[in-house]
Amino acid sequence: MGEVKFSKVTGEFIDRHGGEYIMSPTGFAFIKEGGKKLCRAVKEGRTSVELFGRKVDLSENRETLSLAAELSGHQMSGHEENWIFDDGALAAAKVLGVIARALKKGVSFIDLDEEVPRYPVSPEINLRLGTNVLADKQEVVDQVVRIFKEKEHLIDTTDGGLIKWKDKEGKWSGQALIRKSNTQPMIICRVEGKDEESKAMIEKEFFHVLSHVKTRSIPKLDLASDEYLGRLLLEEQI
Repeated sequence: MGEVKFSKVTGEFIDRHGGEYIMSPTGFAFIKEGGKKLCRAVKEGRTSVELFGRKVDLSENRETLSLAAELSGHQMSGHEENWIFDDGALAAAKVLGVIARALKKGVSFIDLDEEVPRYPVSPEINLRLGTNVLADKQEVVDQVVRIFKEKEHLIDTTDGGLIKWKDKEGKWSGQALIRKSNTQPMIICRVEGKDEESKAMIEKEFFHVLSHVKTRSIPKLDLASDEYLGRLLLEEQI
């Protein structure tokens, strides 16, 4: 299980190795509750369970959650210990165990790391606001999601809006996330593309839309309040 800010490659890599990836909202509380709900459903012998607005099929995969994480590096272990809880020492021990087993097969840590493909992705982008009222922040997110829905983009609303782009062949070419911070006066974004050209194109279109967003409480988003976006603005890349 991983949060919405994770790269698309996360699910692709897990699926390719026989696992099943579940995308969750950002926040340990959401992940922990989702892990408990999944564990109960498996123990009760149910064939499916709804998690974060989508149905998870349990008719063939009877495993509960084995690992969960957030982009911050926050890692949580799974059912073999106690449903799911966060423990830095245990997470480190598990990583060392993976490395040790690989070394026995003659595979180095660098080799393991290079097995994971990567898409070009922006850092976490934090747009600072003059308000920390949840409803005010959500209004910004809702407006952006509505604009891109009108443009006929596919949008996952697990946490905010994960807006998808397609290429001329109808295949995924990238995505942009917008969500409100649950704790700070910020709107959080992240942009990813199948290649650098796609990422740059999405950044330009996505942040052009954000530059025109206006609500009752937030007359204009300060794109330059984020260091990464501020640099792109200076370089006239968006």
